[in-house]
Amino acid sequence: MAGPVRSPEATGRPPRRVSDVRELPLIAIESSVGCDLAAARRIFEAPVELLRLWPGVEEVRTVRDGFAVTQQLEFPFWGVLRQEFVVRIHERPRDRRQRYAIWKTEGWLFDRAIFWKLRSTKQGVALDFGSQHALSGARLEEAVNVYRSRTIWPMRHDADEILERLVISFLHDRLVELDRAYVERVREWLGARSDSAAIRRGASGSV
Repeated sequence: MAGPVRSPEATGRPPRRVSDVRELPLIAIESSVGCDLAAARRIFEAPVELLRLWPGVEEVRTVRDGFAVTQQLEFPFWGVLRQEFVVRIHERPRDRRQRYAIWKTEGWLFDRAIFWKLRSTKQGVALDFGSQHALSGARLEEAVNVYRSRTIWPMRHDADEILERLVISFLHDRLVELDRAYVERVREWLGARSDSAAIRRGASGSV
C-alpha cells in the first residue's frame, strides 16, 4: 500500500505547478479471434459481459446512459484501490456494416477511452483494441510525491521532470499489462461462445 503523502510545504519545497491533465502513450493491441465475424460482434452486443472480463471487476450494473462498475486493482504508488465509476458507450455500430465502438470512463483513477474494432483478414477475424489514458495533475503530483518519499533522489534542476517521466512510465507499464490481460480474456470468451454455438448446432443436426 502507498505510504502517507507528504505535502510540498512539509518537505520545505514550494508547490510545483502541474498541468491539469497528462496524457499517457496510446496502448494498441491487435489480436486474432477464434470465431467468425457474426460471433465476434458479441463485443458490441453484450457490453455488460464484456466489462466483467476487465481485470479486477467485481460488479457491473446498468444505469441511465451507461454502466456502473465496481473494480479492485493494484497500481504503483497507490497500492490496492477499490473504485466505483461509470462507463459510457460514446460510439456503437448503427448497422452491421460498422465494426467499431468507443467507450469512456467517468470517475476512474484515469480518464480512459477504449476503441474496439473488428476486421476481416485472410487469416480470419482480427480485433483491434486501443486505449488512451490521461491522469490529472493532482493525481500525478500525488504519485510523484510517493515515489520521491521512497527513493534517494539527487538535487537537480530537472529532478521533478525526470520523476514525472518515471512515474508515467511505471503507470503506463501497469496499464499495458492490464489491457493485454483484458484482450486475452475477451479472445477466450469469444472462442468459448463460438465453440458452444458449434456444439449446439451439431447437437440439433444430429437429431
